[in-house]
Amino acid sequence: MSTLHGFPMTSVLSRPDSVLFRMASGEAVLLDLTSERYFALEGVGAHFWEFVERGATLGDAVDGLLEHYDVTREVLTADLAALVRELTAAGLLAVTEP
Repeated sequence: MSTLHGFPMTSVLSRPDSVLFRMASGEAVLLDLTSERYFALEGVGAHFWEFVERGATLGDAVDGLLEHYDVTREVLTADLAALVRELTAAGLLAVTEP
């Protein structure tokens, strides 16, 4: 099975109920109601969040981002893995394995 640095590519992305989301001026703005902190994602991060909102799989997100950005799969998956780890650690993203 293909993975994104430890996360199965078939894993489903979702936003926890305690996190509010809004797009503003091209940024994905996230508000964690538990910690009362907000986070902003720009560029590729904001585009990635669109996949989260659709309940896409990691594989769908990677493929969609590769179609949009001029970057190698290796670079994208390394950067995306770091973002996924950061967002899950902060409680902003849920990654559900099949």
